[in-house]
Amino acid sequence: MSNLKLRILVVEDQVDTAYGLKMYFNAKGHDVRVALNVQSALAAAAEEPFDIVLSDLILPDGNGWDLLRQLRARGPVRAIAISGYSNAEDLARSQEAGFLRHLAKPVAMAELDRVFAEVMHSSE
Repeated sequence: MSNLKLRILVVEDQVDTAYGLKMYFNAKGHDVRVALNVQSALAAAAEEPFDIVLSDLILPDGNGWDLLRQLRARGPVRAIAISGYSNAEDLARSQEAGFLRHLAKPVAMAELDRVFAEVMHSSE
């Protein structure tokens, strides 16, 4: 990623994964907020704007596709899906919901950096 400081919302119910991502992005100089479910993600997004949302798809109180639809109803959102579910139907659902990319877990940090850079330079 470039030297641009991003405000990132990580939506992930696996605590170790969520805070690992937070530590990784913080070390790169980004501001990161973690939400462990849909409701806390919606609350976080109501409190402050984010440059990008990185969301798991299967969450304890809903799913990332519906979360993104709700966020997009409030305004434009750059979002990346990250999930262990990555069959053709999942990819199509992610695209329909408005995710700019859908990454399969586990994802290498270099791939995540590359995709973040692409998404931040898109016109979305």
